[in-house]
Parts: sequence; C-alpha cells; structure tokens
Amino acid sequence: MHIEIEDLTKFQKGLLEPEKLIMVFEHIEKCNYCAEQLMNLEAEEIIQAPSYLKDRIIKRTQLIDVKAEVKIKETSKKIQLFLYGLKTTAAVLMALLLLFSVGQIKTMDYSSEYLNNTKVTSSLSNQLQEKSNDVASMMNQLSNRIVNGGLNQ
Repeated sequence: MHIEIEDLTKFQKGLLEPEKLIMVFEHIEKCNYCAEQLMNLEAEEIIQAPSYLKDRIIKRTQLIDVKAEVKIKETSKKIQLFLYGLKTTAAVLMALLLLFSVGQIKTMDYSSEYLNNTKVTSSLSNQLQEKSNDVASMMNQLSNRIVNGGLNQ
C-alpha cells in the first residue's frame, strides 16, 4: 500500500498528525515509489528565480567596486601564499643550520676528546662534513628554486 498524494502534500507542508508523520517516514524509507512521488512534489514546488536576476548579477559583476574587491581578494591570497612560502623556507633553513651546527660541535668534541690519534675517525668526520655540506647546498638550491618560481638563478 502506497501513501496517498494528499498525505504527501500535507507532509510536505508540515500539516500531518504525529502518528501519520511517523508512518510516512517509515514507509518512505522502504518504498522507492513513494519517495519518488515526494521528490516530484518537491520539484514542483521549487521557486524559479526571476528572469531579470541573471542580467542584474552580470551587470553587478562588471562594476568597478566588485572587480576591485575580487582583485584585492586574489592579491591577498597570493601574498598569504608567498608569506607562507617564506616562513617555510626560513624554517627549513634554520632547521638545517641547527642540524649542521650541532653536527659540527659533536664532531669536534668527539675528535678532540676521545678519538684524537686515529686517522679513520678524522677521515670519517671529514666525509660526514663534506656530505652534510653537499646536502645543505642541495637544500639551498631547492629553496632558491622554490622562491624564484622554478627558475635557476
């Protein structure tokens, strides 16, 4: 048994008694036909926009104050993105600086206190220093490319 159109109309307008309302909810949950009938009623009730509204909106978007506001928002987003990039680059560079300066301090302490006379340790220390400098150089080049928009300068 399906829900009558009058009951669907009352349901749509919010005029159903609580008992019938519960029955309609339970039935619509199980019955695709009645759910479609309700959707069709909803579609008929949709209010159409006035025909002149589109023209007014288009004319309004052509005004200078609206164009200026849009341009300000675009510029603001670009500036925020640029500042975020600068902050990120500065944070990465500071992290690398701290990483490599702490690495230098530990290398100097170990080589002077504990491993004073061994050639292997000093060569290992030199190799680590060279590799860390290479990594720092590559990171610096990468951050410069990011800041310059992908151009090599």
